[in-house]
Amino acid sequence: MNEATMQAPRQQARIAVAPGTTTAQVFACAERELQALAAEDETWLGEVTRRDFAQAVLESGDYNNEDITGFRVRLEHHVASNTIEVEAKGAGAYFVDLGVDAAMQTFRQRFERCLGSGA
Repeated sequence: MNEATMQAPRQQARIAVAPGTTTAQVFACAERELQALAAEDETWLGEVTRRDFAQAVLESGDYNNEDITGFRVRLEHHVASNTIEVEAKGAGAYFVDLGVDAAMQTFRQRFERCLGSGA
């Protein structure tokens, strides 16, 4: 197998949030939605494996490991610019795309709804 193909398919998004949104709120919404998605669909990895308030980074599913099956996310909250960078990975066996574009859309819709509700 070619080294270049040994990467999980991924999708990125930038989400604008209301001024004053805290990293704690971002993390709470992300965790709640990841757990809900994992309960509904076994391909979602709902376990948070990195929660770094100092760097404002949250990751699920051992995000940096490429050889993991399932959907997982990495969020980075940029307080100064009121944005969140989100990256999702979604690989199956042999790094087959599990539908990461649709997974990102689903996560993003639920995550934005949660943040909008003041979670």
